[in-house]
Amino acid sequence: MEKFYKKGHLARRGKRWVALLMSVCLIGTMIPITARAETDGVVISNILSDYNTSFEGANDLGNLYWWNDASWGQTNIPRRAYGEAAKPAADCGDYYVQANPANIGEKAQCQIGGEGIAALIKGGKTYEYSYYAKLAEGGIAGTVTLSVIGDWTSSAVVTPDKEVTLNADEWQKVTGTFTLASDASQVVVVRFEGTAGVSFCLDDLRVAEKTIPVTLSGVACGNRVYNGTVYAYTGTPVWMTEGGTVVTGETTVTYQKAGEDLEKAPTDAGSYQAVFTITSDGYRGTESYSFEITKAEITVAAKNKSIYVGDAVPDLTNPTAGTDYTVTGLCGTDVLGGTATMLYGQEPDNTKAGTYEILISGLTAPEEHNYTIAFTKGTLTITTKPSGGGSTGGSSDSGSSSGGSSGGAVGGATDKPADSDNTSTTTNKDGSTTTTTTETDANGNTVTTTTTVATDGSTTEKVQATDTNVAGKEVEVTTTTKTDADGNVTGVTEKSVIDNIEKNTTATVTVKTDGDGNVTSANASITKTSDNSKVALSGKVLGQITEAAGADTEVRVTMTVKDSEGNTKYKVQADTNEIVPGEKLYIYKLDTKTGKYTMVNAKEYKVSQAGTVTVNMTKKATYELVTAQESKAITKEILATVKPAKSSKSLSEDKKTTFKLSTKLDMDNVKSITYTTSKKSIATVSKKGTITAVNAGTATVTAVVTLKNGTKKTIKMTIKVK
Repeated sequence: MEKFYKKGHLARRGKRWVALLMSVCLIGTMIPITARAETDGVVISNILSDYNTSFEGANDLGNLYWWNDASWGQTNIPRRAYGEAAKPAADCGDYYVQANPANIGEKAQCQIGGEGIAALIKGGKTYEYSYYAKLAEGGIAGTVTLSVIGDWTSSAVVTPDKEVTLNADEWQKVTGTFTLASDASQVVVVRFEGTAGVSFCLDDLRVAEKTIPVTLSGVACGNRVYNGTVYAYTGTPVWMTEGGTVVTGETTVTYQKAGEDLEKAPTDAGSYQAVFTITSDGYRGTESYSFEITKAEITVAAKNKSIYVGDAVPDLTNPTAGTDYTVTGLCGTDVLGGTATMLYGQEPDNTKAGTYEILISGLTAPEEHNYTIAFTKGTLTITTKPSGGGSTGGSSDSGSSSGGSSGGAVGGATDKPADSDNTSTTTNKDGSTTTTTTETDANGNTVTTTTTVATDGSTTEKVQATDTNVAGKEVEVTTTTKTDADGNVTGVTEKSVIDNIEKNTTATVTVKTDGDGNVTSANASITKTSDNSKVALSGKVLGQITEAAGADTEVRVTMTVKDSEGNTKYKVQADTNEIVPGEKLYIYKLDTKTGKYTMVNAKEYKVSQAGTVTVNMTKKATYELVTAQESKAITKEILATVKPAKSSKSLSEDKKTTFKLSTKLDMDNVKSITYTTSKKSIATVSKKGTITAVNAGTATVTAVVTLKNGTKKTIKMTIKVK
């Protein structure tokens, strides 16, 4: 039986050879030999890398694990060192192989074989190959054939890339493709063989499965304005061949800036590229999309003020945000630098009616270079006092009155300056006063401020305004600020309502902070109308929620799915910080009263690269998406309840009992239970867990409990038959 080697180890050829003949003829005149080569580079990967196809390795005897004749002898194929000679390519090693005829007029061969190669080269697949070749010095005219042989029953279809001319002076690159008709059953051999008398040199043989190029569609990387959140492309990647065949596989996305890979998707302003790559057997595809995150604009607007003739001019020495000026456009937890400075364009004359510019400056954008900043002037308006009214002095922001009409107003009566119909003050029955002011901000949006001052001096200020988020959606924002009698802020609640956050979807985001500005709760309520139970909690929606709450704020999201008639189908809860691209989530039914979780299925809910997770629930309930770590903890807690109600039971012959489980186990978590007995001659057990005593003795009944997420636990019960 003939012998061959792989990596120096003795192996044996099977009795029956399979394979294919792949012939690439190197033909020429007296000096040149013709071959075929690819105009581009060599094959990048190499499925035969374990078979010394670079000719660098040798065993203790100096042999290459390649052979020179059909009887597997290893003579006349010396390994040659390049030394000072030029290599065919920079990544070639220090050695190449030269194949010489054993005797004058005989054929030189260089071959390798093994069962492992048969496992690598499969029928029905197209492979590409490349190698470097040249004639040995003094070579003669003739033909060199590359064959891939195994089982001796079929031949590959070979498609060379391009003809080249080989000679003894220069290495040439030889490439092409081949397809094996059917799998080899035992052994595949790779062989180079020259015609009689031809000596030739080889280096760097590479073979790889040929991949078909595919192109990407279905995604978009649009430009956006900085909003403090991680960038996410839109759509779903679809890869297709030139012929329109859709290819499935894992798509990875790498973000780059100035040609350098980023660790994650960008947040800051700048120019970027998103590089999409598909990993799929037999296909390859890479697509790049460029996009810009432009700087956001911060607007610092001086608030309008109004007084009556004779009133004191408002002091601008120590301006405060909210009272003297407003800031719009800041994202998340970003804060302005510098100190606000406000002054009048010219010294106001409070002895007569008139208007004066209020100027503001001094504040700077955050250091991350994600913003531009603009300052908007305000106006001080001095008007004549209305007849019959007496002002006690002071000033009013945006036209609000600081004084009351003669005699005051009680029980809901209103005091309005005659020349200012956008401010009203009401004295309530409990003695508190409520002042409502309506004004227009620098962006043309209406802002309504309602301030209630209690009799103990504490205040509640509610500011209602309309803004536009980075997605272009209108957001109604209500900010309620509570202060104590000393003017200290005790709490702030900001409620953002986005009516059309996406089609058939509304969202309300509520964030509460304490007096020190620490977030005490952040919740988002989403209502999605769909007659289809399968719905998506999209990255687009989550991005807008994160923008409304603040980039670093973890928001508890509750999505209520309703049908077109307004009936609730189910609810899903999740935390925004856990819905990140690539994350695998798991779903549980949640009892909102007790906090108890119940298993639903064994499915993984993978978050797409666009930050979207899709669910499909058919039963009306509240569900929660949790991380793998959280799921593991829940499963552990449920497994702890999987116990037999009794660990042993005594029975008389022919009596029955049931293998009962602990009452602490919620059977809604259980998918199935299988029962077995250790001794059927003593006790039998049915598929439903009914145990029947047969003969005296002791048997063990085992129950394998499979939970709905696929986790199994084995429990046992000892049966003693009397």
